[in-house]
Amino acid sequence: MGDRIKNILIEKFKIMGLLKFTFCFLVIFFQSAFAEESSKFKILQTPEKIAQIRIWGDFEDGKSKKDENGKWLSGIRIITPIDNIVVDSRSGVYGRETKPGEVFVYVSPYETALTIYASGHEPLKIILREQGIRLKESEAWEIKLKTNSTKKISDEKGNFILDSKPTGATITIDGFPTFSEKTPFTFKNWIAQPYKIKMELEGNEDYQILESVILIEGNQTLENTYSLEPAFGFVKFSAENGAKFILDQEEVGTTTYSGKVGIGEHSLTIKKEWYRTLDTLFTIEGGENLERDFKLEPTFGNIEIVTNEGAEIYLDGELVGKGSYSGKVKIGEHNLKIGSGKKFNYHLETFQISALENKRINRLVNAKTGRLLASSLPTEAELFLNGELRGNTINEELTVGIYNLKSQLFPRYITQEQTVTIEEGKTSKVIFKLTSQSKSLTQNFDKWKSRRNIFLYSSLAFLASGVSSQFLNNSAVNDYKTATSTSAVNSSKDSADRWKMISLGTYAVGGVLSLATIYSFFKEQSYKNELNSFSLNFVPSNDKFAVEFRIWN
Repeated sequence: MGDRIKNILIEKFKIMGLLKFTFCFLVIFFQSAFAEESSKFKILQTPEKIAQIRIWGDFEDGKSKKDENGKWLSGIRIITPIDNIVVDSRSGVYGRETKPGEVFVYVSPYETALTIYASGHEPLKIILREQGIRLKESEAWEIKLKTNSTKKISDEKGNFILDSKPTGATITIDGFPTFSEKTPFTFKNWIAQPYKIKMELEGNEDYQILESVILIEGNQTLENTYSLEPAFGFVKFSAENGAKFILDQEEVGTTTYSGKVGIGEHSLTIKKEWYRTLDTLFTIEGGENLERDFKLEPTFGNIEIVTNEGAEIYLDGELVGKGSYSGKVKIGEHNLKIGSGKKFNYHLETFQISALENKRINRLVNAKTGRLLASSLPTEAELFLNGELRGNTINEELTVGIYNLKSQLFPRYITQEQTVTIEEGKTSKVIFKLTSQSKSLTQNFDKWKSRRNIFLYSSLAFLASGVSSQFLNNSAVNDYKTATSTSAVNSSKDSADRWKMISLGTYAVGGVLSLATIYSFFKEQSYKNELNSFSLNFVPSNDKFAVEFRIWN
């Protein structure tokens, strides 16, 4: 009994499910069959070029019919069965001319797509190349459209609530030159059609200008809030230490740079000595944070050159050092010259260096030499070559050049020095004949004693002459005082003046000679004191000399 009831219930549920499915299917079928087809634009036929239209000159407002690249604009005429359509493009519409049933728009010859807006219709996007349209400067094309809508909408009105983030943006409408309102704003009872609007935060360069199309539908209230995109982004760049960043032709930082830049394409140059300059372009979107770590390509290697001491090193014709050199060089081939026209024979070679390579070059060049033979009298004297003790004699092969040679046997003999020039393939001979120290002191003592006597006797003679001249001057003065005639007065006066001048002159010369006598006396005493202050006894000991000092009484 139970199984029978169970089977009856199962059959009943199957019948009810089938009836429910059939009902839903019929509802969907009748909705699809009787639903109104949505309004759409379609291209009626293949677009054609308008041969008789050429574009040049200016618009009525004085603006040139050229784009920002200086190219003449192209034109597209839209033939449509309804009025109040709006045409927009990717790069913007430069101008439009509207007539019943058609709209003529001016676009850049680089334009690639158009979008058609109309109230009650889905937007129609037209990819120009897909329709066989190849825009060129000053040329125009014609596109014919059809629509499946038969509804007249020109008399219908609707509402649209428009706002922005941030608020306060100024609204302008293409074709309504006097319209200017700020968001939020409600379009009340406006004719149902598309409107091309522009929203801008005036005086605020941090946000982009927004351009869009709003559709006001008949007997409806629609709303939309547009977010204004930032007009800037942030960049953070880094590179090798010391690299200079040049952003849009302006130097902005070294090693690192971070800052705010406007949207769009920018040029960036990174420079550093010994690295290849990097030139690049980058595009920044509104609100974007762009970080880049640039790796510059090195254009150098490291070179170390070692050669003879004093040998000149020329790298690519430039003198860079003597004996050794280390530093950076550009990658590639280089010319190396080592030597000196006076001291060394030249060595020439070329070498290659790659980026970051460390290259060492050891080159010993043949020196130009000559021989030096040097000795002294007495033979015990020591010889010094450029300040270095070389013994009692020198017999050496030396690099050509100028050397300082000194012979010394102190304190018994006066040290002597001289320069000697070594020439290639020649032998230079030098023999020093040293003068005894005591003989020199005696000679100097005798010289200054003789000078003292000469100055002394000369000064006495001039002083005696001065006294005589003074006596004669006094006599002439007495004659002048006792003279009775005019001629006698004049004669005695002239005589007195003459003897006075002679007296003064002889006194002056005598004074100078007296000073010279005093100076000579002190020089004489100085050498006398040196002679009397010590005597030298030289006792041979291991080829050296011991010095015994004795104070003279």
